[in-house]
Amino acid sequence: IWGDEISRSAKSEKAILYNIERSPDIPELYIALANHYVENGKYDEALSAYSRSIVMLNDAEFKARVYVRVGETYSSQKRYLEAIEAYKLSLNSLNSKRNLFEVYFNLGYIYYQQEKYEDSLKSFQSAIQYVENKEAFFKLLMNLSQVYVKVDDSIGAQKCADKAYSLFQTRESRYM
Repeated sequence: IWGDEISRSAKSEKAILYNIERSPDIPELYIALANHYVENGKYDEALSAYSRSIVMLNDAEFKARVYVRVGETYSSQKRYLEAIEAYKLSLNSLNSKRNLFEVYFNLGYIYYQQEKYEDSLKSFQSAIQYVENKEAFFKLLMNLSQVYVKVDDSIGAQKCADKAYSLFQTRESRYM
C-alpha cells in the first residue's frame, strides 16, 4: 500500500524540499531534511541542512540540540574533531539533563576512540551527574570501567564493574 522504503524515502525528501521551497525561512524544515538525510546515510547533505537551520535559529536551547545532532553526524563519519567541536558548542546552552548526559557520554566515547583516556574519563565522570535512568547508568558504568582499565586504575574499574553488576541484578537480563 505504502510502496517500498526507497520510494517512501524519495517522496518524503521531495515533500520536505517542496515545503522548503514554499517557506525557506523555517529552520525546522531544514532540520527535518537533515534528519531524513542522516537516516539515509547522506551525512554531508545532512550537515549542510543542519548548518542552514543553525543560522536561522534564535532559540539557544534549540540551536544547542541541533549542534548535538551535528556532533552525532560527524561521529557517524568518524570525524571526531568536528564532532567534539559541535558537542562543545552545544554545551553552552543545553538545559536538559538527558541532552547533557548524551553530550558528555558521546564525548567520552569519542575520546576513548582516540585513545585520549584522561579526557574520556573526565567526560564520562561529567555525565554521571546527568544520568536519569538505570539503563543509562549501567552503560556509563561499563564504559567508565573500560577507561579505568586503560588508565591503569584497577580499583576504579572494579568499583564501576561492581556497581554495574548490582544494577544488573536489580533489572531484567537486557543489561547483559
